[in-house]
Amino acid sequence: MSKDYQVFYQHLMQSEAVLDFANMDIKKLLPALRWAIAISEERINAIVDNSATADFENTVLALEHSSPEVDSISSIFFNWYHADSNEILDRQVADISAALSEYKNKIVLNDKLFVRIKSVYDRLDHFDGDDVDKRLLSETYLDFATNGALLNASDKEQLKQVNEELAKTGPEYSKHLLDDTNAFQYHVQDKECVAGIPDYVLAQSKSLAESQGLDGWVFTLQAPCYIPVMQFAESRDLRKVLFCARGRLSLDGAYSNRSLVKKIALLRKKKARLLGFDSYAAFILSRRMARNPAVVSDFLDQLEMKYRTAAEREFSELQESATQMGCEKMYAWDVAYYSAKLKQSQLDFDDEVLRKYFRHDRVLNGIFSLAKKLYGLSFVYDETMKAYHDDVLCYRVFSESKTLISILYVDLYPRPGKNQGAWMTTWKTQHRKDGVNHHPVVSMVMNFTPRNDSGYAFFSYDEVETLFHEFGHALHACLSDVRYASLASPNVLWDFVELPSQFMENYLAEKQVLDLFAYHDETGEAMPDELIHKIRDRQRFQVGLHGLRQVSLARLDYAWHHSDINSDIDVDAFEESVLSKYRMLEKVDDTGMSCQFGHIFSGGYAAGYYSYKWAEVLDADAFAYFKDVGIFDVDLAKRFAQTILARGNTIPPDVLYRLFRNRDPNPDALFDRYGL
Repeated sequence: MSKDYQVFYQHLMQSEAVLDFANMDIKKLLPALRWAIAISEERINAIVDNSATADFENTVLALEHSSPEVDSISSIFFNWYHADSNEILDRQVADISAALSEYKNKIVLNDKLFVRIKSVYDRLDHFDGDDVDKRLLSETYLDFATNGALLNASDKEQLKQVNEELAKTGPEYSKHLLDDTNAFQYHVQDKECVAGIPDYVLAQSKSLAESQGLDGWVFTLQAPCYIPVMQFAESRDLRKVLFCARGRLSLDGAYSNRSLVKKIALLRKKKARLLGFDSYAAFILSRRMARNPAVVSDFLDQLEMKYRTAAEREFSELQESATQMGCEKMYAWDVAYYSAKLKQSQLDFDDEVLRKYFRHDRVLNGIFSLAKKLYGLSFVYDETMKAYHDDVLCYRVFSESKTLISILYVDLYPRPGKNQGAWMTTWKTQHRKDGVNHHPVVSMVMNFTPRNDSGYAFFSYDEVETLFHEFGHALHACLSDVRYASLASPNVLWDFVELPSQFMENYLAEKQVLDLFAYHDETGEAMPDELIHKIRDRQRFQVGLHGLRQVSLARLDYAWHHSDINSDIDVDAFEESVLSKYRMLEKVDDTGMSCQFGHIFSGGYAAGYYSYKWAEVLDADAFAYFKDVGIFDVDLAKRFAQTILARGNTIPPDVLYRLFRNRDPNPDALFDRYGL
């Protein structure tokens, strides 16, 4: 049987980084993982039982190379599970999460292993390795020290139990949210109820209705349906139905996350206390650029001061505009609708006009052309390559010297079983070993407006901006050039990881970039300068309201992970105590955020949601440098690639940024960009 899993694993590790999905039996993922864990544990036992004096090579390096099978199989499972879940994967998620938690606990709480690592670390001043080896040694020691290696036996056992519980609750929370989202459908037959909704949304909704043998339209909470309905539906009742349904996701019923929110927050608090930290935020931030909760709190205070003044002015304008259009009292489900009307009035701008310039194939070619100009990369579509779903586009990525450096999967459209939102992920992380550079396998996963009957999709500006964002993450992974997988891009500190992605967003407002791909689908004409200027104006439209919203979510995250909560806490009341300070309209009953805040309760942003804004300061300052020198300046782009993108976590991020910019970031760059 072990030979079967050896063959299974070999499909994952082909030299040119292609994953053999066609021959990958997903029913084998759980037993294959158990096989991989057993092999890894044998290697770790060999490290522990080595009678030779512990050194970098026989301990730290041996540990770094002890688990490639575990890393690959677990990455494949969770990437597949989030992008295209099904009953086979669903049945394995609890056992896989538990097996991984137990395996990681055995490593990080292994006393004999830590003794060897610590003995090497204690001789750091006399270490004769290079700076990258030193970084691996330091990061390995900290991984153990901040995850319980210094605890006594009793506390280690408690920590192990907490970790095992947390490993179960995250996937459960995520599944509840996905299932509740997919469960909602709203059937409409009255044509008057769909007035104002864009034709492409109605076509999709009508197609969904017909697939169920229904007349009329069926609306869902998937973003390509929900967002345009909220922005353009003239029916206030329809907007209210969808808004309330979205706001009530996973609050009550079979898919409720209320108890899980409380359980996760309390488990994290217990974990932090066991590890000697006052809060989970303090624990997390000890390994972030921000360092501690006080720095984050001060940072959010500065942002709030800037954004609140602008937000209050913008909201007053919105209310006045809504009143003039006959809305005597505005509710939460009116905000997006009247904001779209105000934008069109103030800026003479209609987001839907842009769609004709953003055909999906041209947009993809545009981002690839941009990467060619900046970094000399080529993206070659390979129709013979198969991914985990037929919708996924597969590309081979080549360097300027025509060398293969990565495989890129592009997964654009929503479907049942696919998590909401957009993300980048790696199926295989770049590293070098035994003279071989193992190339990364990278995915960009989105939930954009689907293709129409002609086979083309026309994206909104926000969708294109999201694509640029995720492409920045993908470039970070594709251009990684380091020795060790654990230090490879994008495995960097969490408040640095958004710099490459948000940096790329800046290019979307530049004429030279839009000229690469933004051609009207019917006339073939390039986007006119007038419209490009309006895009730039659009970026500043209601920037205060959007910024304050982000601050409020960062505050909610901070509150869940830095407050002295207990088991009696009321989830709704606690959330309201935070968000009420930022709400400009009365709260809609029976709606909430925490039960659907997947970023912090089932994603990687716990105690780190502030990092979006933290990285925004970095990206604004970095792009200001390009604006001064030239947005396509090859030498500066090469410098950005070699410092920010390629080096991963081999160098502390504050040092990396100074290597690129020759100074620390200037926070004023963010406020200057938005006219604040």
